[in-house]
Amino acid sequence: MKVLGKIVALAAVGLAGCVATAPVSQDQSTLRQEQYQRDTYRFYSSLAEIQQNLFANQRLCGSEFEWSLDPYQIHYATVVYKPKPGIETKESILFDLTSYGTGYVEATVYSYFPMSGKEATRALRILQDPKVCWGTEG
Repeated sequence: MKVLGKIVALAAVGLAGCVATAPVSQDQSTLRQEQYQRDTYRFYSSLAEIQQNLFANQRLCGSEFEWSLDPYQIHYATVVYKPKPGIETKESILFDLTSYGTGYVEATVYSYFPMSGKEATRALRILQDPKVCWGTEG
């Protein structure tokens, strides 16, 4: 009977671990507020394609990014995009990404600095087109 109790206890601990979410930095949770949400956009892509685009953007534009895939919910990812290497979170753009089985990704963009509609669209285009550099016109 003691063995059965240990098995049940271990199973409970294992299930509790499955409910946990990926660690989020304090800067990200502060930025992820409605007042800093700039736009939401839905487009056909995958998280793998977006990550490839960000690496290409890094090579072409000199940008930097932090990519974190939620280890417990593989359809969710967060990108902290830094137009220039080494800048602080307050100068970065945060993207929350949700991948759907239909082939679409929904991206929500957050930023401490105000963005016009055109700037928010450009920020979202960075995820789709690696040639879109944040600090340039076009």
